[in-house]
Amino acid sequence: MGRAPPKAARAVSLVEPPAPLLCNTPRRPLSGGRLHMSARVRLLTACIIAIAALRAPCVGAQAPRPPWFHGLSLERATAVALDSISNMLASGRLATADSLAAQLLSSARERRGARSLEMLAALDTVIRVFYAKSYYGPARRYSDRFVSLGEQLLGHDAVSLAPGFSRHSDLCGHVSDFAGARSYAERAVTLAERAPAHDRLELANYIDQLAATYSIENPDSTRALSERALEIRRAALGPDALEVAQSLRKLGIWLRVHGDYVSARERLEEALAIIDRKLARDDPGRCVFYNSYGALLGNSGDLAAAAEQFARCVTLSERAYGIFHYDVARCRNTPRRRGSAACRCRPGRGCS
Repeated sequence: MGRAPPKAARAVSLVEPPAPLLCNTPRRPLSGGRLHMSARVRLLTACIIAIAALRAPCVGAQAPRPPWFHGLSLERATAVALDSISNMLASGRLATADSLAAQLLSSARERRGARSLEMLAALDTVIRVFYAKSYYGPARRYSDRFVSLGEQLLGHDAVSLAPGFSRHSDLCGHVSDFAGARSYAERAVTLAERAPAHDRLELANYIDQLAATYSIENPDSTRALSERALEIRRAALGPDALEVAQSLRKLGIWLRVHGDYVSARERLEEALAIIDRKLARDDPGRCVFYNSYGALLGNSGDLAAAAEQFARCVTLSERAYGIFHYDVARCRNTPRRRGSAACRCRPGRGCS
């Protein structure tokens, strides 16, 4: 006699997904309502990848999920589809990844309808996967749909759409739609300002993003916005926070690039004073501050002091990563490429 089919209650979570979503992965039969061990391993891996995609923060902000967000049910078909999309993008198979994303969105539409919060969440997840693999054009297309649907469901002035507008602004910038980038950055800032309880640090990130869209054609607006973002961080975190030091450093770099060396020096020295109080002497996170200050000194004509700052950067990187580390080698080679003692270190990653 043939083997009895598994119970219906178990089939809900163990049923094989439709063949197209498996990307030609061979199907394994169910045995007594249980999966083969290797199939279990694949399922667990796919679920972990799907959870990571759903938990990924919005670009440019470490904000909690907006209230409209409803995590996609991590049934096997959904998990395997997200895993497959990520793998196809990693191997350069954009057309296949687009096809799989269309199937995933179609499935969400069939379950809850084209105008539903689940569809909005599905679009959000697909955008994150494409963005993580640097496919900004397709991510922008899905983001267009996300913004349109979000406005239909929640209204144009829904504060919960501010992270989506911010991400859309970033994607517009990546595809050289600078007018769109500024427009959506302004909308994100406006929405965040209207909500008194909105995360102030998130608002500061939106303001920095808006400032970047004015950087070339309106330097005065850029400086004013950057100063405002800095003051928001000071008020929220205190004057000695590392986030404040990083904001001071970025403002100092902008001032140096635009020729205001006096103001740039004030901002960078204030940032250095903060990291002297907050970071250990051998912390490689200091490198990026030494580098920025050295670049300013070099532009000001004090080459000896600039070289000293870059040497400190190299020394910290060698202690943290070893003299044969690739990032340290690039750091040492930078002066030859630039014609001066220079280094481009980043916290936690050495010199690059």
